[in-house]
Amino acid sequence: MMEADPLEIWMIAGLLVDELGAGAIAVAQQRAQRALSENDIGTNAVWRAVSAAAATYLAAGTRTRPVVAPRRKAVRRTSRPSLGG
Repeated sequence: MMEADPLEIWMIAGLLVDELGAGAIAVAQQRAQRALSENDIGTNAVWRAVSAAAATYLAAGTRTRPVVAPRRKAVRRTSRPSLGG
């Protein structure tokens, strides 16, 4: 049986929306249905709540996929510059 507090539900929903966009709702609903088919009422309730939270995020437009800057090559210095003297 899966249990989650409201903060965890919103965090899970936010992560799903960040990763999957509108697909987050379908994923949460699929997991809720799977839990129901396994007679796991607690897990079903959590995933239904995640689905609702994801829908709220998407409707409000408060979550967007983060922009990731391309990685720059690390530059390794082989010697220290002289400080003069």
